[in-house]
Amino acid sequence: MFFSLDLIGTPERHQNILKALEKNDFQVSEKPSGKRWQFVKLLKHDRLVLVELHAPLPEDGNPQIVADRQRVKHKPSLGEAGIHGRTNPEAAGCDLFPFRFSLGGIQATVVNPVTWSVMKLTAMHDRWTGSQDSEANEETRSFAQQQAIKHAQDVCRVIASMTRDESDTASAVCDALRERPAFRIAVTIWNDAFVNDRIPAVLSAKVNWLPEDFEVIQSVGSRWFL
Repeated sequence: MFFSLDLIGTPERHQNILKALEKNDFQVSEKPSGKRWQFVKLLKHDRLVLVELHAPLPEDGNPQIVADRQRVKHKPSLGEAGIHGRTNPEAAGCDLFPFRFSLGGIQATVVNPVTWSVMKLTAMHDRWTGSQDSEANEETRSFAQQQAIKHAQDVCRVIASMTRDESDTASAVCDALRERPAFRIAVTIWNDAFVNDRIPAVLSAKVNWLPEDFEVIQSVGSRWFL
């Protein structure tokens, strides 16, 4: 789940989020690294539901928010009454032109396809790099490779499933993010993977699409990541 910086900077909204999580039987993770941004709900047969709260990296100038490499949180600390966002630079722009819909009477919101693609491209690159680590064992490398292919496929799905409105607003999102470091990195990854075929994970994902459909996906992504 992605939290806006406005939410993190408002103590009253922290309380509302915590009440909603507690009402649905979620508890703060016991992992020291995940406390206040990771919540767990135990199910039967040792199954669980994990909720992670992520937030984009804030820009300078907001006195009510402080961030490090792990967490984005309220300043001063709200202690047990507060929540944190897991620092996620690739989530920049997650509050721009979201897609909203109703499912089973619940209102849901999905981030715009450009932000999704930046996150997925970054994850694909990280996993593919891990799959090439000669010091890792075969099982670890194989798993990383399959995850890289999955993320490459997800990039294709994100672009292919855009609504007309999302397509119309994508250029505005790109303009807002173009100078962000995470976006500039995504531009390089896109060109390495989807244009110059330097990341074979994309070739594995490509076989799941008709050639003419994949060409459309390439064309759209290349307009975003100029």
